[in-house]
Amino acid sequence: QLRELNWRRGNTEVKSPEDGIVSRRNARLGAVATAAGEPMFRIIAKGEIELDAEVVETELAKIIEGQKARVSVPGGAEAEGVVRLVSPEIDRTTRMGRAKIFLGAKPGLRIGAFARGTVQTASSRGLGAPTAALMFDPAGTYVQLVDGDKVHRRIVKTGLVSGDLIEVTEGLKEGDTIVARAGTFLRDGDIIRPILLDDKISASAAGAN
Repeated sequence: QLRELNWRRGNTEVKSPEDGIVSRRNARLGAVATAAGEPMFRIIAKGEIELDAEVVETELAKIIEGQKARVSVPGGAEAEGVVRLVSPEIDRTTRMGRAKIFLGAKPGLRIGAFARGTVQTASSRGLGAPTAALMFDPAGTYVQLVDGDKVHRRIVKTGLVSGDLIEVTEGLKEGDTIVARAGTFLRDGDIIRPILLDDKISASAAGAN
């Protein structure tokens, strides 16, 4: 009889295969545990979490495993992460793909919360120009270079984009002055009076004479 009692008690012990944090408990006293039923507990293994991110189709190809990411949630909390997995499938309806960003143990973040992530897909050091300074036509991408009091068209090659800046890999050198907000009202060879950026001017402007 003693052996049978010990065997029954042994069947009531529930052990997790991993240490972690219990995020949900469905177990009830007297309930029968079965493999086909709902899990008795949900456990965050080792307290580690990840972001299940949706990525637009055109950007998904740039994301690869191992890239660094930064995740922010409403309220201002931020966390650093790493891309763990990139799905090979695109949703036919939404045209979105998925990426898993591993965040590790972050007690300040909650399972089920919405978050936004930024993945560093590439890095470079070089000249940057405002995106508003660039113009496009069949001949290529160009800026309006200011040489003294004249405007000259300068073909450039561009690289990475970050916010309102775009990398210029060819066509400009450090110290060059360009029209920050390019427009069709200026043409190659126009004489202008440049107004340079300073603490009181939010954007450069040029008045044609």
